[in-house]
Amino acid sequence: MVEFQTNPFKRALREGRLQIGLWSSLCSNIAAEIISDSGFDWILLDTEHSPNEIPDLVTQLQAVQRGTATPIIRPAWNDAVLAKRALDLSLTDEPGATNSASMIARASRLHPDAAFDFAVAHRTQVDARVDSTSRSRYYPGLANNSLDQAMIAKLKAFADSYIAATSRRATDTAIANIVYRRQVHDARLPAIDAWLKAQTKR
Repeated sequence: MVEFQTNPFKRALREGRLQIGLWSSLCSNIAAEIISDSGFDWILLDTEHSPNEIPDLVTQLQAVQRGTATPIIRPAWNDAVLAKRALDLSLTDEPGATNSASMIARASRLHPDAAFDFAVAHRTQVDARVDSTSRSRYYPGLANNSLDQAMIAKLKAFADSYIAATSRRATDTAIANIVYRRQVHDARLPAIDAWLKAQTKR
């Protein structure tokens, strides 16, 4: 049986325990290794206010593996290209199995379509990082914030292929969320556009 890593940072948050961490903008794997074993619970590797790039993050993630702090990455911007680069990084060995699944899930909050498509395209690798009892919830959860009507067909196709009929509650919920969000988007966006146009004419 495969043993999955636990994420001590997320577990502590769920249990309501205080977590003390450090933001690192040093762009140094040596510094990352030192501070990862300095008593902090987490370390945030910042790419917004520092010149950290993907190769820098890889070496820093490698460096912190022996430490006690859980690594967290802050993307430089809400950018689809950066999100895809982070998704690619998630399937390397550096983040660790639990962190890998979390990275994909975090990316799905702002880029649900890219995250879901990525996870499905790399299903074998993702399955190795997600507990078998959680997969029926994990994959549909990636699509929860989608506004794309085409995602509904993707979810149904995925469920038909990989999720038992008795375990599709998360799929049904994700589809209902997409339908609702799309209805709200279509109903309110014209009114918002009209209001903005009225403001520019003043």
